Amino acid sequence: MRIIKKLCYLVVAITVSATIASCSKKDNPFIPEDPLTAEQILSSTPWVTTHVKDSSGTEIPLDDPRLNGFVGFVYFRSDASFALYGADKILKALGKYSIDAEGKKMDMKNLGPDGSEIINHMINFTQLDQDGLVYTITPDPVAAPDVFYLISLKRTVEAEPANGQYVLASKVWKTTGAKDEDGNDVALDDPKVADLVEYSFYKANGDFTIFGFNDVLKISGKWALSADGKNAVLNGAIVDTGIAFKRDVQVMTLNNDEFTYKIFTNNGTFNIINTPVDKTEPK
Repeated sequence: MRIIKKLCYLVVAITVSATIASCSKKDNPFIPEDPLTAEQILSSTPWVTTHVKDSSGTEIPLDDPRLNGFVGFVYFRSDASFALYGADKILKALGKYSIDAEGKKMDMKNLGPDGSEIINHMINFTQLDQDGLVYTITPDPVAAPDVFYLISLKRTVEAEPANGQYVLASKVWKTTGAKDEDGNDVALDDPKVADLVEYSFYKANGDFTIFGFNDVLKISGKWALSADGKNAVLNGAIVDTGIAFKRDVQVMTLNNDEFTYKIFTNNGTFNIINTPVDKTEPK
């Protein structure tokens, strides 16, 4: 009889143990969740800069020109890409980030539209958790290795601007088609649109360069998109002559596969179709 009782107790114990083991951490609040990785914390929320100190501990106003491209709204994505916008919601930088195995350092590479590295910042975390993000960054580690900023950020619910800035600046665009106002195809070598046939490089810092298909630089300057993404403007100069250049266009399509704009010229109204291309910017 005692043997039977012991066997019963053993069966009950095994059943209870199996039941507890099968309970998920979500079902049992007494079992702690696994801690988030540094990458998960970064990509779990948008961040906004709250204050900055220089290497002497002095507070720096967030609108100080020295901080341009370092402060604002930051969006770290789970695919290891990031985008930085200023307080005015204008794109300042984009690129790729990677975090060391210990979660204490982060490599941030600012990239151009062609994927080339513009600058590489090594960041040291002093805080990275659910309560905040604090890190040091050296703007120019070669010329001024002792000059750094201590940048503090907090979580925010501010959504990333959806007017197409990131898409435009993250790709190289090639003119692949043109249509007149009636929707008829226009040959790219037609004199009415020939000056609009180009490779375009829109940089995250607001610069742009435009090259002909012969890789000769034609125009350079500054670009901007309207807040609603419906209009784009380019201001710059024609390289050969130095004559001021301005192009105002209506954005018809802007996504990862196509950038089409409507332009009004002395030769008529045209939709200029551009598609992404794998191309390094000519030097």
